[in-house]
Amino acid sequence: MDLFLCASRILFCKVMIEASSFSSLEHATSFAREPWFNMLPIQSWLNTFSAHRHIGDDVTIAHGDIRTGLLQFATKYRKKFGFGFVTSTNLFLLQQMLEEVQARYQNSLQVKLDIASREEFTLIERGLTKL
Repeated sequence: MDLFLCASRILFCKVMIEASSFSSLEHATSFAREPWFNMLPIQSWLNTFSAHRHIGDDVTIAHGDIRTGLLQFATKYRKKFGFGFVTSTNLFLLQQMLEEVQARYQNSLQVKLDIASREEFTLIERGLTKL
């Protein structure tokens, strides 16, 4: 269950469980890269992305122009890419988050999937450190 909370994908969790036990956090993280980046179908990534809170959910703590920008880009982003903006940026760094979403909105879908998968893996790594 704890592993599922790190990645929200049963296939990924199954591969990790079958390969455990790991000698260290570095060993687990190193091993996790292979299934995450090379074995999972893109649909698994998309499902994992959609399992997160997104910037549209987090604007309640934002004010003024930052709030307006996050609301606008949350909608535009989901419409363009079909999934919400994924970032490993701290929720309280809202100006930085707005700058990221504005810059990444210009990317192609292929580039965005690559960036989002790397951001998601950063979140997986953080989750693994808590196990």
